[in-house]
Amino acid sequence: MLSLSETLDKISPHTRPHPSVTVAILDTGILACHGEFKDKIVAMKNFVPNEAVDLCYDSNGHGTSCAGIVLRTTPFVRLVVCKVVSCRGTGQLKWAADAIDWLLKDETGPKNYCPVDIISMSFGCISFDSDFRRAVSEAVACGKVVVAAASNDGRKRLTNIAFPARFGDVICVGSCNNLGQPSSFTPTGREIDFLAPGEDIQAPSSAGFDQFRNMSGTSEATPTVAGIAAMVISYAETIGGQEMRSAVSHTAVMREILRKMASMPGHHDEHMGYGNLDPMRLFKYGPDHFRQVVEDIVGPLPVLQPARRDAETQTLEFIC
Repeated sequence: MLSLSETLDKISPHTRPHPSVTVAILDTGILACHGEFKDKIVAMKNFVPNEAVDLCYDSNGHGTSCAGIVLRTTPFVRLVVCKVVSCRGTGQLKWAADAIDWLLKDETGPKNYCPVDIISMSFGCISFDSDFRRAVSEAVACGKVVVAAASNDGRKRLTNIAFPARFGDVICVGSCNNLGQPSSFTPTGREIDFLAPGEDIQAPSSAGFDQFRNMSGTSEATPTVAGIAAMVISYAETIGGQEMRSAVSHTAVMREILRKMASMPGHHDEHMGYGNLDPMRLFKYGPDHFRQVVEDIVGPLPVLQPARRDAETQTLEFIC
């Protein structure tokens, strides 16, 4: 499978995505001083009670690794970090729901509002409550692309996908090896949408500002898909302005676009979903084909000059 850096290199310089997409990582926090995150974190907030209020320090390491994988997938994204899992690796759905509610605050609201395009959740649970379901549904309705990890219960031969990945309006991500085959720990289930690399993935470690480690799991596959979705959103604006960006910035639309990158776009099964993702399966045909794919999903779009924005002029306040 082609690496994402190679994908960016192969896209024409005139239509290459530019840095204007923000991904929210809901996880164990982040080691913000790690070299991988220099000038990438635009906001942080802690939702775990009794753990350094308003700080997102990650002593667990899971969130740091997931955030790093997003950046290694698509380097131009910006990060919003929400700590919703404790340093012990446990959490409550209320914390995640509160984080999503904070992410959806209106622009006219408190100064700590921070707009995001994509919400990535590399955690799961066997059940859910109504408040968490409401929060996820509102995120989708507000035009956020929501992706989540399927779970690592494949070895237990369980067929149940974890929540929130099991929700029908969330993109459910399983893991594959470097040959594109399902990982042994990826569960089977009709909710699986796509596979992404999730075995022996190098990622930043919370052990130190220059430390890395190799990790495996659907948790590692999920931020890769979040990064690919960020590439799609940015590419859409680059070639079609704000109208096209808005058109692709919905979970259901994004799922259909990602199918065009999948190894089995016309077939779905419980082991692989639509298969593993390779962005060049779509981008290699150029901007006119991309526009046609989008219009086949959402209907005709106005032909506009691309609305190019200088990412350095867009500032968001740190929340610490």
